[in-house]
Amino acid sequence: MKEGRFIIFALERSGSSSLAAALNQDLSVVQEPFTSRTGDLQSNPKFIELVEQMGINPEQLPDPGNIPFGFNRYLPLAQDKDRCDAYLNHLFDRFVGIKHVWNTVSREANLNILSWCIDQGVDIVFLTRKNLFRSLLSRHLAQQANIFQLGDQLQHRQEWEQAEFEPIDIRKFTRQLESIERDEAYYRRFLKGQRYFFLHYEMLYQGSLKQRQRSFRLLCAFLSINPETLDEENTHKYLFSQRRKQTSAAIGRRLPNYHRLIVYQFYRRSGLQKLYLNLTKRTPPKT
Repeated sequence: MKEGRFIIFALERSGSSSLAAALNQDLSVVQEPFTSRTGDLQSNPKFIELVEQMGINPEQLPDPGNIPFGFNRYLPLAQDKDRCDAYLNHLFDRFVGIKHVWNTVSREANLNILSWCIDQGVDIVFLTRKNLFRSLLSRHLAQQANIFQLGDQLQHRQEWEQAEFEPIDIRKFTRQLESIERDEAYYRRFLKGQRYFFLHYEMLYQGSLKQRQRSFRLLCAFLSINPETLDEENTHKYLFSQRRKQTSAAIGRRLPNYHRLIVYQFYRRSGLQKLYLNLTKRTPPKT
């Protein structure tokens, strides 16, 4: 059993890409190896070699209908426990860590991944957000603008700040938010009693710089990583620079029905949906 290996098991839009980039030394961390959208298919030579050796051709795998945006062609691999185990073995032969977004595969596939990591003693970092509403809003805005990262040199920042948005279907948004809440609770129940590090977006990307640096040091201690060995400039670039924060409150407020979305979610969280309906005298707004 090898030591020093880890998986960032993350909610989508929780800052996982930046965290993985901050921990990445000499291409030792691979991003989203269970999704065919990963940029490592083009940029990481070790991952490209592994994909070829495993005989995986993303273009020839079926396109599942139950995965958000229909982008994940790796689902059959993740759901087959034997193939999933073999793939993880090969991954951790080549990499110290992987970042995996749980929204991109089924519960069955995620349990395969987590079970293997537990059995093999791989450190698990469970990354989510306190504010799940903001996470989902970030996904919708990124999807509409078709900008999921600002780019290594922030080359997409101006394009992102000038993007125009359409109203969000509030009923669909609410169903998605409830699904995320159920999934987060499900995976935390599964990990109960196991050794893992719980981390949320707000600990790394909000609050004072001192608080955020402390959270990162605690994470490094859990992973047995000496933060002094990491590239300080790289860590600041991906974790502590506010310029990398993609979905600001100002961007969200440019959504045409932003305030109605906020109000409806407030009533929902308070258990007062019926009161909202009485006040508005109609069914939950679609936009």
